[in-house]
Parts: sequence; C-alpha cells; structure tokens
Amino acid sequence: MKSISANDLKLKGVKAFSEEETLITVRGKEKYIVLNIDIYERMRKAELDAAYMEVLEDYKQGNFTSDIDQHINNINA
Repeated sequence: MKSISANDLKLKGVKAFSEEETLITVRGKEKYIVLNIDIYERMRKAELDAAYMEVLEDYKQGNFTSDIDQHINNINA
C-alpha cells in the first residue's frame, strides 16, 4: 500500500493517487485510506451482505417485533 502525507496531498492533489490503495498520514499518524472505486464497491457490498445475513438470522430466531411502537422503544432503549 502506498503512503503519502497530507502535506504531499496538498501539494500534488489528485496526482498523488494511483490505482492502488493510498494511505494518507497526518502528522505521521495513519488517518485515511483512498481506494479505487471498484475495491470500495466490493467492500461495501460485502458489508451489506453481512448485515443482511445478520437480519435473516435474527428473523429465523424470532428476534424481531412487527409492532412499530415497540420497535421505536427498542431503538431508544
């Protein structure tokens, strides 16, 4: 993974990025990662798939309510 400082990013702009993931450091500390959009979309899809599987499992186990007021109370609890 390529690493650049925030200062280099200010100086070079978008030219500082390549096709690989780029780690941006701020005052020597790892702060942000810039990803190719294809990689980001794959990661996001995997995250959404995992959340969907979790919801399905809760549904199969009966861990849900169909009463909206109860649902709101559960969220606020």
